[in-house]
Amino acid sequence: HLRFPYYSASDWGRHCNEGRVKRNGNVLCADDFVLKGDLVSYTPEDKPFSEPTVNAKYKILYDSHQFLIVDKPANLPVHPAGKYRTQTLLNFLKADLNSEEIFPVHRLDRETSGIMVFAKNKEWQLYLQSAFEKRLVKKEYEVLVYGKFPIALEAIGFIGKDENSIVRKKQKYSPYGFPNSKESETHFSLIHYSQEKDISHLKVYPRTGRVHQIRATLYSLGYPVLGDKLYGKDESFFLSFAKTGDTSGFVESLGH
Repeated sequence: HLRFPYYSASDWGRHCNEGRVKRNGNVLCADDFVLKGDLVSYTPEDKPFSEPTVNAKYKILYDSHQFLIVDKPANLPVHPAGKYRTQTLLNFLKADLNSEEIFPVHRLDRETSGIMVFAKNKEWQLYLQSAFEKRLVKKEYEVLVYGKFPIALEAIGFIGKDENSIVRKKQKYSPYGFPNSKESETHFSLIHYSQEKDISHLKVYPRTGRVHQIRATLYSLGYPVLGDKLYGKDESFFLSFAKTGDTSGFVESLGH
């Protein structure tokens, strides 16, 4: 259950007891041991699948024969993953433009709003991806974080899996290298600090493109992002959301 947190230990026990979990083709009991080399399979419950609600109000800012520039809203995944199969920006673009020749050049997290580039053929996808990799494209973000942030800060270090988190995909930043980490560089500057709310408004300039780079870096520096369930003040809100889709406790924790 630590590897797949969308089910609790009791949920997995129920799936085992109902015969949906097998080891090497045989039903696996909840108190059985799994050994290295065993093949474990799981058959999901036969329930109607319902995708979470997304914000489909994207805007095409520029459209040429080679590429698209799109304004992506928050709460919209870019491509199919996890619970999101059809309700994605990529699928919406293909349907609205009546074309399968739409290719993402880079990525944004589902909860992040911002400008995205999509290529209209494989050649331009590779060309534009190369421009991102060579840092010929400058990216700027704005973010709100808890706490009083320095006027300027350069976070040059490493990002990799956070082994202390029960969330499998959670990353962490460190100024020092650690196992399976990758180099990361992010520059921050303070736009405004609200002493009354203890919230800082930042401009962010990522120089590398690691998974969850901005969110993980700010969280590790002690300035969690406002409104972030995974890298916010309490990751238990993310586990609750992943399991039930309920955000009520999380919203209440934000206050005003």
